[in-house]
Amino acid sequence: MKATKLTFGFLVSLLAATILVSFATGCTTVSRTDSPYKYYVIDVNADEPDAYFETYKEASSYKKEFAENHEYVIVKVGNDYKVYNMVENENN
Repeated sequence: MKATKLTFGFLVSLLAATILVSFATGCTTVSRTDSPYKYYVIDVNADEPDAYFETYKEASSYKKEFAENHEYVIVKVGNDYKVYNMVENENN
């Protein structure tokens, strides 16, 4: 079995090819504002949202529908975020 040596020129060519492929594939990132969902309904005791909506009206309707079993807040996501209805539940 013959051992092969990697030359410096080969390694430089491989690195250049890798960089070229990375730029050619057009890697992009997704920002929060690119998401079609702008309103998130999350339980105050949870780490992740239970539902996602495009309008506040839809999010509010969902929140009211499940209010008996959850303490939901509505979070609006844009360039910054806003929390709606962050009041203590009157049943406590």
